[in-house]
Amino acid sequence: MVKTLIARRISDNLAWARRPDDAKVWAEIRKLWPAADDAFVRGLYPAVLGRPADDGELRHGLRYLGEGGQRADLVRLVATSEEARRARLDTSWLPRLISLTEERCWAELLRLWPQPDDLFVRGVYELLLLRPPDQRDLLPSLNFLRSGNSRAEFVRLLTASEEFAALGLPASWLEKLPWLTEQGLCQELLRAWGEADEPFVRRLFELFLHRPPLEKEVADNLTLLRGGCARLDLAQALATGPEARELRRDGSWFEALEARLSEETWAGLLRLWAEPDELFVRGVYRLLLHRPADPAALLTQVTALRGRTGRASLVASVAASDEGRRMACGRSWLAWLDSPRGRRALAQAVGCRPTDDSFIREFLRRLPVNPESAVFVRRAYQEIMGRQPTAEELQKQTWRLRYFPFYTRAVFLRRLLRFRDQLRAA
Repeated sequence: MVKTLIARRISDNLAWARRPDDAKVWAEIRKLWPAADDAFVRGLYPAVLGRPADDGELRHGLRYLGEGGQRADLVRLVATSEEARRARLDTSWLPRLISLTEERCWAELLRLWPQPDDLFVRGVYELLLLRPPDQRDLLPSLNFLRSGNSRAEFVRLLTASEEFAALGLPASWLEKLPWLTEQGLCQELLRAWGEADEPFVRRLFELFLHRPPLEKEVADNLTLLRGGCARLDLAQALATGPEARELRRDGSWFEALEARLSEETWAGLLRLWAEPDELFVRGVYRLLLHRPADPAALLTQVTALRGRTGRASLVASVAASDEGRRMACGRSWLAWLDSPRGRRALAQAVGCRPTDDSFIREFLRRLPVNPESAVFVRRAYQEIMGRQPTAEELQKQTWRLRYFPFYTRAVFLRRLLRFRDQLRAA
């Protein structure tokens, strides 16, 4: 018994005498991060504790990761264990673990986003470059933000630096960076507005609260929508609720966003105004109701336009319908529709039909990312020709897009526009 106590005391003394190299430990952790789970767990113990993992530790680590545990949490458990404490392990590097995990890196960036410029810059340097900014970095960074440049652009510039690339940190979260800007958020919302109710609700939680919704939250919000709640009202409730206020979002923030959404609706209406009656009606239904016009509605509205109904009256009636009210992604554009300034803009739009190139850019922007060729061809025929392609047209165009390297989607769209204009001239 006495020998055992003496041996333990000697072991403790040796452990206390050990001074692990903080920089070396952190470098080893970063090097291990891309490895498979087995190699990661085997390498973790020598990196942190200076010894190989025994069989029990290896099984426990693999089981922990296999059940969905995070690598960062496993590192933290090992680095703060009793053995590490006895070895006087310097754990000042532990906060850097968030930079190695996409989810935690994004969460930390969201936490930093509402902070004052000075705290934001210091936090982003620690997060992305794993070091505090020196005076040579700090002043230019603050001047960059105070000159009116966006925080998103600041983050983008840091992640484009050679210093960030040399660290090998995950950067796939950069795809979500536009969500933190007014323009990027507006574009994502417009895409979400055309989705069915459930994907729409889930997307609102991602964009406004930066988290997936609980299943009960999805069910409750779906009940509201199916009971007649307007999507814009639901979005406002989420964007200005208690959880959103923690992100420093309030009613004025949402009003600015709604005005931006209204501007997009108004810009879409101006682009449609010079189109022929059939294409105008189809475009209004896609713009305001986010769905194609059904045959009965198309016939009714085209007949009305060719009678005495004005286009402004048709647009106002679609927007005022129950479906139009529920699907509206902005309301202030309706006031522009009936204002002298709005009427002048619509009159000018008749003589300013968009060029083929601008139509093509707008069409490609509205599409989902890289849709398959058959989907692309059907959508193009529907929007440009006002009909679905025949089986022969679909097969021919799909084959050309797939096997002719110079027959790009833009070339196909340009030819289809030319064909449409030739039919109209005839």
